[in-house]
Amino acid sequence: MSKDLELERENILEDILPSFAMHNHMFNRTIFDEPETGNIKLPNYDEISINPCESSFANSNSLDPSESVLNEYERLDRLSNFGMIDPINNPDKLILNNLEVCRTLSTPIEIKVVLTKGTPAIGVAPEIEDPLRQFTYGDIINGYLLIKNKTSKPIPFEMCLVSLKSSITITNIERPSELINAGTILNAYDLSASFHEQSNKSKRQSFSSLEFDNMDQTYIGFTQEKKIYPFITHKKFFTFKVPHVLLDTACPYQIKDHLLIPPSFGLCGKKNEFEEITDVKNSAPASPKPGLPILTEDFATPGQSISYYVNVQLIGHSTEVSKIKMKSSSLKLNSLVSKKEKIKEDEYVHLKNVHHHILIDTAGQSMLNPFSEYDSKSTCSSSHEIKISTKKQFCNINKIIEEEIDVLKEIKNLIAIGITDKSQQSEIIYRNIGETKKYKNTYIGITDVELASNYNNNTRSNIINLGENSSLLKQEKIISLNKDFFNSVDGRLNVILSMESDCSASAMSPPRLNRTKNFGKRAKSKASLRTNSSGSIFSLNSNNTHGVSSFSSATSYSPTNPHLNVKLEFKPTDYKHGTIPNLPTHLTIIPKLHAINYQSQSSLPVTFDNDFIFSGGLEESNLHHMRKKYLFYKQQLVDLAKQIGANVQKPELTMSYALGTLRVQKVEIDNVFQPINLKLKGSEASWKYDSDLNLFTFEQKLPLILENKHNYNIIPTFQSCQLGRLYGITFDTSIKKQKTQLKFEFPLTIS
Repeated sequence: MSKDLELERENILEDILPSFAMHNHMFNRTIFDEPETGNIKLPNYDEISINPCESSFANSNSLDPSESVLNEYERLDRLSNFGMIDPINNPDKLILNNLEVCRTLSTPIEIKVVLTKGTPAIGVAPEIEDPLRQFTYGDIINGYLLIKNKTSKPIPFEMCLVSLKSSITITNIERPSELINAGTILNAYDLSASFHEQSNKSKRQSFSSLEFDNMDQTYIGFTQEKKIYPFITHKKFFTFKVPHVLLDTACPYQIKDHLLIPPSFGLCGKKNEFEEITDVKNSAPASPKPGLPILTEDFATPGQSISYYVNVQLIGHSTEVSKIKMKSSSLKLNSLVSKKEKIKEDEYVHLKNVHHHILIDTAGQSMLNPFSEYDSKSTCSSSHEIKISTKKQFCNINKIIEEEIDVLKEIKNLIAIGITDKSQQSEIIYRNIGETKKYKNTYIGITDVELASNYNNNTRSNIINLGENSSLLKQEKIISLNKDFFNSVDGRLNVILSMESDCSASAMSPPRLNRTKNFGKRAKSKASLRTNSSGSIFSLNSNNTHGVSSFSSATSYSPTNPHLNVKLEFKPTDYKHGTIPNLPTHLTIIPKLHAINYQSQSSLPVTFDNDFIFSGGLEESNLHHMRKKYLFYKQQLVDLAKQIGANVQKPELTMSYALGTLRVQKVEIDNVFQPINLKLKGSEASWKYDSDLNLFTFEQKLPLILENKHNYNIIPTFQSCQLGRLYGITFDTSIKKQKTQLKFEFPLTIS
């Protein structure tokens, strides 16, 4: 049997279809259920009528997620006094949807998560995974967890949940020192590892509950009594597969770029808040402690992060836990709960909540189209997708918001003249809607901004459409060279630099961070398969034009270098035809990479393309006008809704708030590209005289060579709803013996 087939068989995953009992125990329990009422009777089919739109979360107008959760919890507590809550019609009252508001107790329970290189099995000593291993999409994460009770009495629990999670944090724009948990974008449960009545009968492992493992003296699983026994160690195996894409619920607008799995980014909290972290900024520790948050030199803005971790949550009920009497110690509330707040006797609590952090690397993601298998089933799909430009997206957003404002204004006017019937209002509004489609912006909008460089007479920028979602970004600057004691060149030099908009460079990481072994082989085979079936390889981001050959079948993918097109036009002063003037001899170009971190307080309805970045769309001067405009829109929506006594439409309000709170920060990254010293004479490319234009020209295409001398972690470009990382490259250009330095800026995709 080949090694590839053995590896494939080893990593086969089984889908567990939840039984009715499993469903009730894990997914159908509300925060008001008593411990003994976890399983309810089978409902009639006519009782199953979940309407997510009726959820109080969906109808909430609050833009602060944490505020919504806390207010909802208090409201549900009041509702519970009126009787049992039906989980079928109240999905927002389920325990799984309210784990964030569960108290955390300080309990004498120890949980340890261990990652292994292969599928763990009873009686077999596992090979432990490197703590600094970088997983990528499609990888299998294997391991087991050990649960130990350090007391002399059994501790009861209600639920044991094992999941692979990803959470996003951003900074509070009003109070930058505070962090905001922007939400969980990935939450995948391992049903076999989590506890339920049939968890010990899983077909994945051929053993019964509490089977003894001689290898490490542990007991497999739990009993049906749901207790963690003293003096023994419980063990549970788990397996996860890193997805290519997130569920469409991760983005309220279902923007495909927002649904691609993002890489690990930043540190999930302040450095001084952690007892320990693994710092690999300078040099990685020889023996890093597994599971700690990992800090790399990825140039994330403090407070911004995307973290991945295996999460083990042991849930108990306060009525059962309070019965435990221990001589040496007692259960105490964690400092997260206010001391003034009374302890409730009837609530679900965290007995233990453990995060085992891992790294996710998405390098090479743009090589593959993870949506191809879904797009191929659509009658509207094609081998090439025409992407909507950022400018066009803003036009559509403006239209949606302004139409809503116009409708609210019209309703206000109708109420003023005595027309209060809603059906009559709707008939009048939509009858006249075609006559009132004139969109007037109160403030300068994003679609009104010219190229930022056009304000300088010595600088010109152009975007030349090349078709197939690509364009050529060109920028030119003029400099006067004056003859003096040290310089014999006299004339006007026009420096023209250009790059393709889909130009990309490869991501880089510190040598100590192990990339997935077989990554290039897997990516190459998948890309080849798609080529055979569709005739072309389509990249969703359309920011990467290199082919499958850029991937190596070795341990990783081969780095790709972007190219810079250089063109010089020199017109000497008082030039006489037939003579040879003094021409510039050397050109020095110093490339500098800069990271562009952006965030928003709400879900952004837009993606930013390189043409938009090149046009200055993310410059602070333009962002100021954009924020002012959309916050004005938001206030208009709120004021008009109050005046007519109506609810604000959530999409329009969210879009306005998201764009009104957009913040961008640039971080310079030095010494990523090698400097370029270009000889203009005596080389293969040299000056040529253009008789038609009466000037001398020089043209050459230069590769930009990447190097990682400083242990940088240059993560791939990504865009999610509330947090994103883009890149740009600056070229500091100078002529020998000239003091003037020219600065060119272009967007760049890291893939």
